Amino acid sequence: MKRIIPAIALAAVVVFGGAPASAQTRGLGVLNGTITTETGEPVAGVVVKLPMADGSAVEAKTDDSGRWVVSGIGKGEFHMSITKDGYAAKVVKVVVERESMRPEPIKLTIKKA
Repeated sequence: MKRIIPAIALAAVVVFGGAPASAQTRGLGVLNGTITTETGEPVAGVVVKLPMADGSAVEAKTDDSGRWVVSGIGKGEFHMSITKDGYAAKVVKVVVERESMRPEPIKLTIKKA
């Protein structure tokens, strides 16, 4: 299941001109959020991964509160994967229109496999 989540800057904005929206870029922005079960329980140890156009990836793991943070995100469209053993994998489309150091948190749920 894919969801489209726009990530819009709320604070400190750095804009790189000329890059098309579909190209992922490294930048100064941050994405963050929480991952819970459908009943609202936080899930620790979930791998959140954003593949980059150059073949590298930016990734993080959720903490005991289900929170995650990735930095070094620029403008573009990302297909963020959410994986953890025992849970159904999920891919979420994230569109970053402007870089931000304090974006709105992305709240996601995952199901047991």
